[in-house]
Amino acid sequence: VGSAIYPALGPKPAMFEPKIVRGQLRQRLGFNGVTITDAMGTVAVSDFGGAKRAAIAAAHAGMDILLYGDWQSAGRGEQAIATRLRGGKLPRGQFTRATNRALQLRASLGN
Repeated sequence: VGSAIYPALGPKPAMFEPKIVRGQLRQRLGFNGVTITDAMGTVAVSDFGGAKRAAIAAAHAGMDILLYGDWQSAGRGEQAIATRLRGGKLPRGQFTRATNRALQLRASLGN
């Protein structure tokens, strides 16, 4: 899912917009596959507000896999998501479904 903004569907980049990821993609179109973000290091993402804020927004929108170009940013994103999950600020069921989809994809690819 890219970082383009579709004003008719919301003010955020598509990968951060629940109306697009959960609404259009999952509910309206019935897509049950894995969703992967655009590169989390792009200018559009940086303008949205850093690794932590972007990770939280992507997870909240319903993205399954967040695509990072470096381990440091990935670590900051992971910490932000884990903190939100522990605090009950991200839906655990949604996160579990995302994790299961990612694990199923990995298993389907073999060793």
